Amino acid sequence: MSMKRERYSGKGSDDNLRAYRLKRERFRMIRRIVTFSLALSFVVVLLIIILNFGFVVREIHVEGLTDYTAEQIINNSGITVGENIFTVSEVDAEARLKKEFPYIKTVKVEKAYPSKLVLRITEEYTTYYYEMEGEFFLFNHSLRLMDKFDSLTALKAVREDSIQVNMPLPKSSVVPHYITFSAESEYVSEVIRALSESKLGIYVSAIDLRDKFLIRMECGRAVSVELGDDNNLKGKFSILLRLLGENGDKMVGTVDLTHYPQCFYNLNEEYE
Repeated sequence: MSMKRERYSGKGSDDNLRAYRLKRERFRMIRRIVTFSLALSFVVVLLIIILNFGFVVREIHVEGLTDYTAEQIINNSGITVGENIFTVSEVDAEARLKKEFPYIKTVKVEKAYPSKLVLRITEEYTTYYYEMEGEFFLFNHSLRLMDKFDSLTALKAVREDSIQVNMPLPKSSVVPHYITFSAESEYVSEVIRALSESKLGIYVSAIDLRDKFLIRMECGRAVSVELGDDNNLKGKFSILLRLLGENGDKMVGTVDLTHYPQCFYNLNEEYE
């Protein structure tokens, strides 16, 4: 008599299989997390090594200098060979250098990865001066005092083409800070700024700002200019620049812009 063995698939066997699969999936998940963590840690460590030992400053070059040496600029920039190139701040370097060297106008830091820096220096070219109690103060377009001299000869030896400014006495004149004026004399800064932006600086030798409503300038070889008040300066300077043209440094005569936009002038070109 033969007996047949019957198979039973009970609930217990299904639970065991499900538990086994969950355990295996959990193990796989843990393995993935561990593998990912190890890979991430390796990448982080590699980046730290690269940033600290690969991208470091090894060369510093300085361009655009006339008044200072490259060694002076580098030593006072706050940038050192061996520091991380990513941490070099253009803002900090410019602030340090402009405080130490008043003839610097702008500083640009160019990063040539992985390890080279170029400091591009722009110095002040159009400068102004005024006399007060026998001393001569040199300043720039933003009224920042650049230097002080005991004589005009000494000043001209440093900045021969500086423009003479006759103006109301400032409240403060401390190198290397900014000139400050009383409220009624604030127009001086606007006139100087407009003049600097007009490209007339190559022709102007002197400007009289003592009277806000009667501004005068000397241009070229002997051109007397009446500007009137401090209104419409951009337009007045534009007309004057066109009148002087390419030979402004050889012109003689007069220009009257007090009734702008009307212009009355008598100019001649004087040859040597």
